[in-house]
Formats: sequence, C-alpha cells, structure tokens
Amino acid sequence: MKQKNLHEVANLIRALLPVHGYIAGGAVRDSLFGVQPKDIDFVVPANESWDEQDVFSIMTRVSEGFAKSGYASQVYQAYGEENLDYENSGTDFAEMFLGCMKVQLEGMDIDILFSRYPQIDEHVEHHDCNINQVWLDEDGNYCRASNITEPLRFIRDVGEERKQYMIQKYKNLQVIVKGLIADAREKAGMSMRRVMFERIPRIAITLALLVGVAMLPGFLWAKVTLIALLFATSLLLARQEFYRNRLLAGAYSLKF
Repeated sequence: MKQKNLHEVANLIRALLPVHGYIAGGAVRDSLFGVQPKDIDFVVPANESWDEQDVFSIMTRVSEGFAKSGYASQVYQAYGEENLDYENSGTDFAEMFLGCMKVQLEGMDIDILFSRYPQIDEHVEHHDCNINQVWLDEDGNYCRASNITEPLRFIRDVGEERKQYMIQKYKNLQVIVKGLIADAREKAGMSMRRVMFERIPRIAITLALLVGVAMLPGFLWAKVTLIALLFATSLLLARQEFYRNRLLAGAYSLKF
C-alpha cells in the first residue's frame, strides 16, 4: 500500500469517527517500503478530560455506528481488561491505551486505539522499537520520532516472540532498502555519453535547429551566437540529468 493510499484510508476513518486520530506504527513503516500492511493502527490522542468510562462510551457509539453501516467491529480492551490474546504484540495495552477496538473496513483490519497520551508524537515515542515510531499527519506527510533506517533498537522490554518477529521484519526491510539503493546507484552510474545517447531525439532536434539557424540570412556573429546558445542549452540539460541521477544514490537515506 502506498503512502498516498494510506492517507486516503486515514481520511475515510476520520470521516466515520467522532474523534480525530492518525495512522501510526507498522502500517506507515511498511507503506514507505512498498509492503502491504497486515493491519492498520489508527491512534486517537487522549482528550485531557477523558477517562476509561468516557472512552468506553465513545467506542460503544462508534461500534453501533459501524454496525448500522454494515461494518463488523469488536471492543477488545476496556477498563484495562483485554479481551483478545495480544500477548506477543509487544504492547502493554493497559499502559498505553484507554481503550481499543477493531473494525473491518473495506476489506481492511483496522485497530482504533485510544491513547493515554495527548499528542501523537508523544504516543509513538512509546512504541516498542524505533522502526515503529512513525505516523502520517493530517496532510499525509510522513513523520517520525526516530530514524527507522538506523539499526534496530528496542525502546523497552518485549516478549521473546515479539522480539524475534521485529528482528525478522527489520531484516526484510533492509533487503528492500538495499535493492532500492542498488537501483539508484545503477542509474547514478550513467556516463555523460550514455545520457547523450539516450537523448538522441533531443539532440536531433537541436541539430536541426542549428542547421536552420546557419541557413538564415543575416550577420555571421548573430548566427554563431544562436548556435552557441542552442548547443550550451542542450549540454546543460544533459548535465543536469546526469547529476540528478548521481544524487539518486543517496535519495533513500535522505528520505528517511
């Protein structure tokens, strides 16, 4: 799923909820690498006046609204009690959330998570490892609390199964990153000759213009000036494309 598509999903969820939130965590991370996320976490930052009873009331209304629209939903944490087995999720739900519910929306599994933290950046800082500390803002821009291309780093203790899962996830993402960088370096390795060769149509047009200018009546110095300008413009465009491709080698590290 692309980042743009994930932003559209976020807007769809916001349109159906009476509260504001953000897509955060693994789904955002996976979308950056072109990986289809297995589910989507939609985090609702806490309102200062909320307690667990308030959130349970909100989840009840939301669940009823989903049911009327034909979407299945389930509350799996309320009042600190978890109703599903998330033992290996790496998250202490009662510590991080006032309440949690799951909904199937347009074929997607979405967890709506009511955070105990009032700001989304504060919330993601408590995710279990650095590659999960990401979210999309209201405009669909990628935001991070740490660099997800750095070596895997756990923020807090997690279960062994969760730890092994994230280690394997990190290794898989590194394979993707290396492939992207290799592709960028291959493009960056193009020589000026190759750039010029691949732009034969542009060169042909330039040559035709040069010949046309040479055949125009007028002063010799004017012809020479026009020819020089056309040639310099063509060369400049080729050089710009060459150096743009060279910069691609570092594009992915800069992106993250």
